[in-house]
Amino acid sequence: MYPPLSRSEWLVLDFLDRHLPEKWEIYVQPALNGMRPDFVLLHDEFGVGVVEVKHWRINSGRFTRHALGIEGTHVLRYRFGGREIDMARSNPIEQIDRYRQGILDLYCPRLGKRGVQVVFGAVIFTDTPKEAAQYLLEPWILRATRSSYPRNCVISGSAELQSREIMKCIPWAWKSTHASKEQVFNPDMAADVRTWLEEPDSARESRRPLRFSTPQQEVITRLTRRIRVRGAAGSGKSFVLVARAARLAGEGKRVLVLTFNLTLIAYIRQLCFRIPDAPTNFYNKVTWLSFHLWIRRMCEDAGAIDEYRAVWAKHNAVPS
Repeated sequence: MYPPLSRSEWLVLDFLDRHLPEKWEIYVQPALNGMRPDFVLLHDEFGVGVVEVKHWRINSGRFTRHALGIEGTHVLRYRFGGREIDMARSNPIEQIDRYRQGILDLYCPRLGKRGVQVVFGAVIFTDTPKEAAQYLLEPWILRATRSSYPRNCVISGSAELQSREIMKCIPWAWKSTHASKEQVFNPDMAADVRTWLEEPDSARESRRPLRFSTPQQEVITRLTRRIRVRGAAGSGKSFVLVARAARLAGEGKRVLVLTFNLTLIAYIRQLCFRIPDAPTNFYNKVTWLSFHLWIRRMCEDAGAIDEYRAVWAKHNAVPS
């Protein structure tokens, strides 16, 4: 389960939906065999494109590039909290290259060598000028331009996005309206790629907002401090629990959610993204713990960790 789209991703999605030429299909965070690009665009006759969105504020001075000893090799870093974080996995030029290469090698093998002509890429920076992004990523852009498929380094910034002109952000999509009759791509190839983009039913279900019955709504909104909820497996107890946690966190209360199962914590946190009208990032305002981890934390806070360890040592002792 992936979290909802960010503000920047919503901006780009709205832009694509309004201004892409006809016949282009938009896939949002498609699985793509585990790679999960922001958007994949597919046209039955023109090709397939990958769009990566970045909300980086490059002019803040936090983003830096460093040349290594090996000629032509650079690293991208981000300054945060007094330290520098390696941004290799988030470098958009290299991300686009991985996505495109995956499509060429695996997702549509019948393209062959001609595939470099119809597999495109674009990077859109929503909060920074195009020139600043190009300056920061210059070594990677030059390397991509020297390769046999330079279309993976089309970069646009906030001004291009605000212009609402598709040709400034994604020129290859605009050119599809003037494509020649001799096409390398065709509907059969598009069908090959589409099988990698369409979500399975389970993933689609995990994106749908939860819906609550009247009795469930009463539990979620009840002002009573203590509520005991009973129900059979699959009756929605976990859904109600997460929705009530969201409501309390939205009221500014400190919320603790305890489980007797470590695995259950990951499951109920995934449900957070399906709560309708939930406060922004409320799941980070709630403490999620198993019962035994909570006991340990309480003992640590009370300065009784030695007693806690002694209890467990006695419990785990092998009988003589």
